[in-house]
Amino acid sequence: MNKISNRLFSSFLSNQDLAKVKLVSYFPLLVDEDKYSLLPSDHCFYYPLTVDVKQKKVIKGELNFFNQIIFNNYKKDNLLPLDKVNFPDLKQVDKQNAIIVNLIDNCYGHSFLKLLNLYEIYSLYKDVFDIFVICPVALQHFVPNDKFKLINVKLGFNDAMICYDFEPIILWVKQQYQTIDFVTLDTYYCHKTPDDLTTFFGFLPENHISKKQYITFYYRADYFRTWAGNKQQKRIINFFNQLQNYFPTTQLVIAGDLDSTKFPNSIKDIRTKAFGKEVDLMCNSYFANSVIVIGLIGSNMLQPSMFCDFTVHLTQKNKITIIAEEMLNHPIESMSGWFKNIYLIGNEDLSDINSNLLCEQIILLYHTYIAKKYKESAFTDELFSSRMSQSEFYKNQYPFFDIEKSIQLKSNITDFCFKKSIIKYKINKALKKLKLNY
Repeated sequence: MNKISNRLFSSFLSNQDLAKVKLVSYFPLLVDEDKYSLLPSDHCFYYPLTVDVKQKKVIKGELNFFNQIIFNNYKKDNLLPLDKVNFPDLKQVDKQNAIIVNLIDNCYGHSFLKLLNLYEIYSLYKDVFDIFVICPVALQHFVPNDKFKLINVKLGFNDAMICYDFEPIILWVKQQYQTIDFVTLDTYYCHKTPDDLTTFFGFLPENHISKKQYITFYYRADYFRTWAGNKQQKRIINFFNQLQNYFPTTQLVIAGDLDSTKFPNSIKDIRTKAFGKEVDLMCNSYFANSVIVIGLIGSNMLQPSMFCDFTVHLTQKNKITIIAEEMLNHPIESMSGWFKNIYLIGNEDLSDINSNLLCEQIILLYHTYIAKKYKESAFTDELFSSRMSQSEFYKNQYPFFDIEKSIQLKSNITDFCFKKSIIKYKINKALKKLKLNY
């Protein structure tokens, strides 16, 4: 598949049309006197739209959850107030040409995924262009200031739906350069080298030491993003208590939103009321050193999916359609790679996934995961005679996991399921016999 993201707008627009480009919040538009069209970048790749401005009528494409926002809120001359912008101090203009990259979006997850495009954009264009990055405040600390010129926009993610015209930003950049261009972004881009992203953006603290020692639950305070609503606290504690039997030396951690909910001292609480550089780096360090990270599906699971090899996304049945979006997209080249993002489906509030069920499923899945890792290790073992047994491999590579207890759990569940199936079989057989007799 030919990748078409991170292209310059000038590669598909004439100079005349390039001059008509507007960035209206997170929508790149080609604006004529009486109409505008979404340009192929970000989610506009997938949902094209052309609108007659005077009649407010769709000429091409169809309205949906994404482009309905620009259709409803687009207003001519709705300029972004300058007091919401922090421009960089341009003591020196390094190049004659500039490109503008727009990371603004209406949710953290989409902005974060756009941010990751900067890795390739820098490698493609650093020699020819000065690169300006329009960035929400929540992500500014991840933009390498030695590589990009940062334009901070003080808009909350919900404020992005007001659809301000970023013309004041474009004009400010134009005053400094002979030419300016824009670059397409891809929120679903497949990143082949996640470790390179970590180094490029500085996602981990400088003093980070790699050691798998935590199991982390990502807690959300918003009622509609909780595990079983008001029962969330009790379920997390019960779940952790059961899981600890299989990971006796592992520290249990609760991350995410800090509220009035309390947890016992046996659970390390790193929740916070406000996120920023230091908190983000600390949380990423915990995710990187976690054996497992569990949380509700959403943008909060993006960084865990980047750093942890085994993430569990609790997914309400009405959220099934966003599976594989709120995660770092990377190639799956092995059996064990499929376990990097696991989705467990529940009802509308996940109340049907109780602590015991979640623990059982995670233990069996983790057991399966390390079994696949053992099989994969055979392909890198040149001397078969020196190959470790499966038990030795588990003890050597996963000393924190009680494999014997996991084997017993698997055996108990298998026996229970078999006996239950036999009973159902006999009942069904008897019912069929009774029907024949009638």
